[in-house]
Amino acid sequence: MRINTIILSLFLALVNLAELFAQNPLLRHFTSNEGLPGTTLYSMVQDRDGFLWFATDVGVARFDGINFQNYTISDGLSDNRIFNIKPDSKDRVWFMGSNGTVSYWLKGKIYNATSDTFLRNITSRTPFINCFEDNKNRLWFISGHENIILEKNQLKRFERWTDIFINSKSGPIVGRASSHSFSRYTGQELIEFKLRHYLIPFSKFSTLPDGSVLFVSKEGIVWQSDTVQKVIIPYEWESSPGIMAGLALSVDSLLWITVQGIGLYCYDLKKPLLEPKIYLKGKLTKDVLADREGNIWISTINEGLYMIPVWGEKVIVFNKENGLASNPCYSINKLKTGELLVGMDEGKVNLISGNKIFNVKTYDCDNLENKVSRILSRNDDVWIASEYGIVHQNKKTGCDHFIKDSSHLKWAEDYQRIMHINDLSLGADKIYITATNTKFEYPLNCQKTSNHWATSIRAKRYIYNSSFYCDHSGQLWNGTFQGLFSILDDSVIDHSKEDTLLTKQIISIAETKNSIMVLGTYGFGVLFYKDGKILKRVTRTEGLCNDICRKIFVHKDRVYVSTPSGVSVLHYLNGKILSIQNLNTGNFLPSNHVNDVFADDENISVATMNGVAVISQDVFENIKPVLPFLSFTEISVDDSIISLEGVHRFPYKKNSLKIRFIGINFQKPHEVNYRYRLKENQTWKTTENNHLEMSFLPPDDYYFQLQARVQNGKWSPPKSFVFTITPPFWKT
Repeated sequence: MRINTIILSLFLALVNLAELFAQNPLLRHFTSNEGLPGTTLYSMVQDRDGFLWFATDVGVARFDGINFQNYTISDGLSDNRIFNIKPDSKDRVWFMGSNGTVSYWLKGKIYNATSDTFLRNITSRTPFINCFEDNKNRLWFISGHENIILEKNQLKRFERWTDIFINSKSGPIVGRASSHSFSRYTGQELIEFKLRHYLIPFSKFSTLPDGSVLFVSKEGIVWQSDTVQKVIIPYEWESSPGIMAGLALSVDSLLWITVQGIGLYCYDLKKPLLEPKIYLKGKLTKDVLADREGNIWISTINEGLYMIPVWGEKVIVFNKENGLASNPCYSINKLKTGELLVGMDEGKVNLISGNKIFNVKTYDCDNLENKVSRILSRNDDVWIASEYGIVHQNKKTGCDHFIKDSSHLKWAEDYQRIMHINDLSLGADKIYITATNTKFEYPLNCQKTSNHWATSIRAKRYIYNSSFYCDHSGQLWNGTFQGLFSILDDSVIDHSKEDTLLTKQIISIAETKNSIMVLGTYGFGVLFYKDGKILKRVTRTEGLCNDICRKIFVHKDRVYVSTPSGVSVLHYLNGKILSIQNLNTGNFLPSNHVNDVFADDENISVATMNGVAVISQDVFENIKPVLPFLSFTEISVDDSIISLEGVHRFPYKKNSLKIRFIGINFQKPHEVNYRYRLKENQTWKTTENNHLEMSFLPPDDYYFQLQARVQNGKWSPPKSFVFTITPPFWKT
């Protein structure tokens, strides 16, 4: 049987070529499966404490990075269909209902017209669609036909439609798309005036921190401060692809625009004449929000919520949705020409060249269990190993064949292949191959006319080989289920006797530049080994993602460890671990289940069970954890919830406190940890929980302090709660 080949310029022929423009940023997707009340989201906002609020067709949701807390009319909302959410300067979060009513959240409770009777006056015969607070703390409630202005419990109504609101020093400015006009509010009336650019119908605007706004006009994207306007991204409206529903400006000067039915547009304000990148193609995107960490959130109609982390636009993900043959990826390697080779199941290998994917079967066996477990390359040679054989290809020599086992039957072609390959390693002039219970060597300078037979290594056969490695000196290292062995001049050395840890299964082997062997174990972490001694062991206790290792890859002074819980990057220098950084779904990866990794000076390329992630080394090195938004969510004394305001004095019998808190970080929500103390002169105690119970506290004055951080980053400013437990009268 003839083998199908792919590797673009490297291989002899291309079969079934599929070229796709496949770049996508790193995306996280949230639906009802993750806790959203529904999959249609209208608008989003972030409150002062860092929580994200989402307006949906079945209530509102508050998100802390891990959990969605959902609220409906049974919790106090005035309507289940909420079109918009806005916070004000008094820490209220306002909800605009489709039935022309409003309600608000304050200190853990939702108020409606029943619990706050003044809200009975804020009603409209058409739905409320927005709410604004001007520089004088007046609240503007915007419905389909009028503005209702709330100032010191007094209401004013103006019969008009408002599409845009601008806070200026000389008074708030409102704009109407239908009349192509603006009006300034004097405190008594609206005075109309004209400007050159105006908001197009059915589109939104974005308010920047300095009070200026961005909006969509017929001439392009316009920036406006007071009455000063400037087109920052010009284009012809007639060529616009559709309704631009939402705008957001991120910290890296990227402008994000949702276009319903088209997707998400990303403009670079530093290069306004460049064509935008388009993500989430074909989706009914609704609103877009840049949170205070720099993450981008995109709401949709019927498909839930998407999030692009602050660095996500610089992380490229390739998966089945954008052209990869399969989501589960088991091996990865980078060619000298810069293309990536990715091994999948059914014997498939994809080549990723820039933003294009070439997708062709490389084996004649499409069995789902035929996983391409290992890919190596050097110069023009490529070796691709799977359960059903190993292929060697070289465009210059014309090699294009399976490597065969010389001990097998010469007349049975299908039985000549080396099967069930576990690992490959490149030496100076040979490639070394380990199968389940056999080891082979094969010359690197194979010619087209070679007989393709590999030579069995005449050393003791150790059943269940796991890994094989040829070090810089030419010594062979063999990881097995029974531990570590080495082969030198046909002699077998049993290293399992040197240390108990060397009796464990060695799943992967690599070598540092100073000839220290790095051993990845199955359940016992990473071992650094040299001259018969384990120099260092790294486990989850020290910060490793998982003690089960899958592949070890070394580049310069970085050791990359693939695990079922992500990739750990160990900075190893002069015999010391200087730092450990983890890649997972909390930051860079589409899946925690990582099978292989390849790193060079440019990128970190990771093969996961949900596609391939390509991460810029520059981004990885320079991204620092941001401080979490820390707040108390609930404090109770003897199971009675108390207010966080005022002076707190409790009698000696009420001396058991429960404190709940949250450190909000959307980039790495599961890696937030805390420390606390009851008095300033006490030592800090650390915890990964977001609740504490302190029982039977003795009478005293207490100054409870709490801090949060992400991984081993900087601690946030402390939050405090001061209270006193008074002694009984007979002790005063």
